Amino acid sequence: MQAGVLHDKGRILDLVDKRLASSYDRKQALIVLLLAMKCVKLSPTLRPKISEVVSVLEGEKRIDEIFKGDDTPSANIGGQCSRVLEIEPIS
Repeated sequence: MQAGVLHDKGRILDLVDKRLASSYDRKQALIVLLLAMKCVKLSPTLRPKISEVVSVLEGEKRIDEIFKGDDTPSANIGGQCSRVLEIEPIS
């Protein structure tokens, strides 16, 4: 199944390698996957700047700040966004 379809269905974590089982941080995986979805938008104007991506990964910015004002269907992260807002930085 395509990543965009899984994302739109709220099943983006299905993209994590099944061999990891539960030995990964779900919150961190969700951040990275949501950032990746944002970075592969067809239009460059819809993609975040690399400095914004780095800021999220370093914990200086929240992921909802990257998605702010984006109304494209694949950016609709629905309930996942509320769970992502209080995540510690990736180290």
